[in-house]
Amino acid sequence: SLVPRSAYYSELLGRTQLAGQQIDGAIASLEQAITLAPAETARLAFTIGALRERQDKPVEARASYEREATADTSAIPPRLALARVHLRADRLDDAKRRLDEVRPRVPAEGGEHAVFAQLDARVAALEAEREAKRRAEAERAVVAMRDQILGSSPILALLNGMGRDSSASIWG
Repeated sequence: SLVPRSAYYSELLGRTQLAGQQIDGAIASLEQAITLAPAETARLAFTIGALRERQDKPVEARASYEREATADTSAIPPRLALARVHLRADRLDDAKRRLDEVRPRVPAEGGEHAVFAQLDARVAALEAEREAKRRAEAERAVVAMRDQILGSSPILALLNGMGRDSSASIWG
């Protein structure tokens, strides 16, 4: 296999492999370019993260985006990408943190606001889903407790059953 000795040619090879849909080869070449030119980490790590997302490898994608965010502390795109990856993994707190760290730095007319709207809607939907699950679990716990209490007392069980079946009522 061809392994270029300069970052430029490693990146060029990676982009050529990407054009040919050779995703794994492209990632390996871009990683080689980062090794050869660490100053290019931020720019190339984002591309690697996006490729990992295309491969449905969220853990690896997150690592690449984190790498870029660390290399370029002012970059907004990796933080938005991290928010998206966190949301897909139902890590709401991490997603919110990433959104909140870049929101004040985005100009009002920036296209990122559409991304914020989408991510905020997804956060709200996941929060609503979590709340519904929490309520359902609480309701199941109450019903289980009630059934346990009623099951332990024959008199309570008899009285509870009367409300459900009018033929068993002592009144009718």
